[in-house]
Amino acid sequence: MSYIKKEKIEQIKEKADIVSVVSDHVSIKRSGKYYIGNCPFHSEKTPSFFLYPQTNTFHCFGCGKHGDSISFLMDIESLDYISAIKVLAEKFNIQLEYEYKNGDFRKVNLDKYYEFNSFVSKFYYKKMMENSIPKKYLLNRGISQKSINLFMLGYADNNWKSLYNELKFKNLDINIALELGLIIKTKNNDFIDRFRNRIIFPIFNKNKKIIGFGGRTIVNDKAKYLNSPESVIFKKGDNLYAIDKVLENNIRDKILIVEGYMDVISLYQNGVNYVVAGLGTAFTENQARLARCFSKDNIYLCYDGDNAGINATKKTASVFNKISISPNILTLPYGLDPDDYIKKFGLIEFNKLLKNSEDIYEFNYINLKKMKKDTVSVTDNAIFYEKILKFLFSITTSVLRDLYINKVSNEFGIEVESLKEDLSKFNKSQINNETNDKEDLKKEVKIENNLLTNNDKKLLVLGIILTMRCIDGMVMYFDKMNILMKDCELLDVFNYVYSNFQDNTITTPAMLISKFKNNINNIKLVEYVIKCYKQNINISSTDYSMLLDNAIINFEIRKVTLNIEKLKTMDLSDENVVKNLNLNIKRLMSLHKNLKNM
Repeated sequence: MSYIKKEKIEQIKEKADIVSVVSDHVSIKRSGKYYIGNCPFHSEKTPSFFLYPQTNTFHCFGCGKHGDSISFLMDIESLDYISAIKVLAEKFNIQLEYEYKNGDFRKVNLDKYYEFNSFVSKFYYKKMMENSIPKKYLLNRGISQKSINLFMLGYADNNWKSLYNELKFKNLDINIALELGLIIKTKNNDFIDRFRNRIIFPIFNKNKKIIGFGGRTIVNDKAKYLNSPESVIFKKGDNLYAIDKVLENNIRDKILIVEGYMDVISLYQNGVNYVVAGLGTAFTENQARLARCFSKDNIYLCYDGDNAGINATKKTASVFNKISISPNILTLPYGLDPDDYIKKFGLIEFNKLLKNSEDIYEFNYINLKKMKKDTVSVTDNAIFYEKILKFLFSITTSVLRDLYINKVSNEFGIEVESLKEDLSKFNKSQINNETNDKEDLKKEVKIENNLLTNNDKKLLVLGIILTMRCIDGMVMYFDKMNILMKDCELLDVFNYVYSNFQDNTITTPAMLISKFKNNINNIKLVEYVIKCYKQNINISSTDYSMLLDNAIINFEIRKVTLNIEKLKTMDLSDENVVKNLNLNIKRLMSLHKNLKNM
């Protein structure tokens, strides 16, 4: 087990200037020896939030909140203690040192990764400047040379080894490139570039350090966008594209969230300088907390104006709801994305959209009204009515629910009392369904392998789900999965999903059912996988690998223990039996030691 050295924590406490830390989140001004501002932990009109530079502490005379830079960061960004320490270490350029039980310690130097990414970014930027093809593509999309420079946009050409050759020529460490996922090692032990024929978007963190890259194809590649895999410095679910620009512009009163890199750049160059984007994955609570740092009341979502965009908006809004934030939603005309809209209608019209934005309930209600147009048959109307009940069920406050019950009644001609009665029945059925789902998930899939525990099975199912979604980095862990998977009834399901993964194809639940619907042995497993697939799973391939390592060691421990028990029943006067027994005991001790050190 490793710990951050106490001296380093003290150094961080000393150097983590409270004014610098708080000003990243709160608008403050000097008042004599102190700094004051509105408290970020409760609503107030008159500032009562004081910073004391002499003691590096803060105190709110309104709500009583008090602490230092570490506790402030823990509360404002919902971080644990260690995470807050790491954020501050990065902000104030303090190199962490980890202490181990034997007294040894190691330095965690992230600078080499940032410097490496900086070099790569300049390499791709130079390629952009030298090549007319990507510049023409961007100019045709309305992206100016000024924006290319501002966002450091680059270009990965069609050479399989363009970056690799440059790294070799400059005598740079290829292992770092492999760690960051910039270079891929093939089965033939060759090296190729991850990005080819793509516009390259460097991704900066809050401290303006490049943590990864996004690539947008300019040819007919199946994968329209490709991101760096997660690494020691890049966690997609913890960052937002262009967050550095929002900080640079000192925006503190609002933040706009869109889906894509091009949306960000197009809006930015048209005057919307408070815009960020997710990083190609489902929006996470950590990203929501990061956005919350800039504004609690003026968080705006502006996704594509199609069904996929509407669904993505609902999902992202639900993530914000989990941290008690109700985002404002901009509704675009069907078929347009933010990039299209700003180019077609301009900033004035976009600002009108912003002014007329809706909360999630009004957004859902408006889309519900649009659905009514498609209801023709009795079945259509029955399905539509269930959607009405689901919408009303989603409203958590009784006053607001009653308001929308009346709206629905007036709009669709349904009696208020009928709505309330049906909603009451619907509430009970939903509660029962949730209870049944939880009970079903507790039931274990029957897999005939005595050495696999219930947690192992769940972990394998999780691995299948991550593979179904083509999560970056999973390819590195398939060999590990096979250690547990090879004697498991899930193997057929995994092999099918893995085959799709190799073809860069996302496996949908419908595809799984279609594949195994006639296989009695596998269909139950598939149903279980799909049920888990629909759960809110938010885990990176790196975190999955750690869980997998732990499971494999425990699996090996059980296997070796079983061998030892069998050997003990044999003739211990046999020299080979004793030798084998000692080897297994030694192996068992080694495994326990490895487990302890994880």
